[in-house]
Amino acid sequence: MDYLDVRVSELVNDQDKHLLRASQQYGWRGLWRLMLRSRLGSVVKVIFVIQFVVAVAAIWTAIQFFQAVDVLTAVKYGISAATLVILLAMLQLAMMPHMHAERLIRAMKRMEILLLSRTQ
Repeated sequence: MDYLDVRVSELVNDQDKHLLRASQQYGWRGLWRLMLRSRLGSVVKVIFVIQFVVAVAAIWTAIQFFQAVDVLTAVKYGISAATLVILLAMLQLAMMPHMHAERLIRAMKRMEILLLSRTQ
């Protein structure tokens, strides 16, 4: 915990401590589950399936590259494997802004809950 978390935990009462525990930040697994249940859950599922297919194809072409005996075959499978790995990285990095937005929305909801509990 950083200084701000320690300071907040010192200033809250018992009811607010319950709210803070209930609204703790998610880890990576929790963020992925949250993304799958969000409005764009179907898009995220499609991207996961595409990532799986591209990963399998990249592994297969990499294996073919290392098993190639002539140069032309090695170049063909090597360029294909490199392109698929770059595509896989792009698909994975395309999900990062969505994960960041989910994290920010959760933090804003947490602040809203704490502010509402102070006014009641």
